Amino acid sequence: MSTTEKFGGPSRRVGSTSLIVLAVSVLALLAVSQIARGVDPVEILATVLFLGIFVAVVYFELVGGIVAAAAATMAYGVSRLPAVDVVGSPSVWRLITLRGASFFAFGVLGSYALKRFRGAIRIASYGHHLDYETGCASTRQIFQDLDIEIARAQRYGSTFSVVILDIASSSLSSLKEQARTQALSQLGTLLRSTARATDRLGLVDTRTDRRVFAILAETPKSGAESFAKRIGDRVADLWLGKGVAVSPDPAQAFSYTEQPNEVRRLRNELASELGEPLTVELSR
Repeated sequence: MSTTEKFGGPSRRVGSTSLIVLAVSVLALLAVSQIARGVDPVEILATVLFLGIFVAVVYFELVGGIVAAAAATMAYGVSRLPAVDVVGSPSVWRLITLRGASFFAFGVLGSYALKRFRGAIRIASYGHHLDYETGCASTRQIFQDLDIEIARAQRYGSTFSVVILDIASSSLSSLKEQARTQALSQLGTLLRSTARATDRLGLVDTRTDRRVFAILAETPKSGAESFAKRIGDRVADLWLGKGVAVSPDPAQAFSYTEQPNEVRRLRNELASELGEPLTVELSR
């Protein structure tokens, strides 16, 4: 079973849905308590409007939070206008202004907090099994799997191959965050659908690129080259129209049996990125 299949790719959609379910539960309890206390129905509506802002923040981040806050302010203002004849225009507009300010503060601060929260998850997952953005194997997991394959090959004479494809980090960083997140999620889905049960695929960080890294167990170089061609074409097709440049060099395939030094060099590059010792020496 591959790493990605064993652990299952973390889905941004599933995570967002869980957050929304939690928010609905909390706000529903708050609304029920307000109804029980006989709170003004317009203020109960304001509580519900916060939920709309939260949903927009989860799916569209800062832009969604601001747009939803503006819509919530308008809805609240329309609901409050009938009270002008009762309490006077200045009091109503002051109340609308204060409530609108709270809507915008919630949208802006909520998007910032969510961004920091997702960033913390990415950092935490980097040291574990999965890459948060793609749901594929993390850099550390690929490093550990590669060490296992090298040890097996040295001890039992088994064969395996490695395929790499570099994607320029500068091109990814040029995308807006929402588009970048979507592109990486789609890349993870593509990689998982391409892998066999015995393959391990991940997206690892290098100093200059994001590197698609595949470990193909019991695969000779000819099979790895065929896989490299297929994965290279599919990734290039995925990026078409997204403005993300794939390295002009096609995906590269290395067989441990025929090119042990190249595979060990790739292993040591991963070790360097992770701060691990370069214990695998290149043969002469």
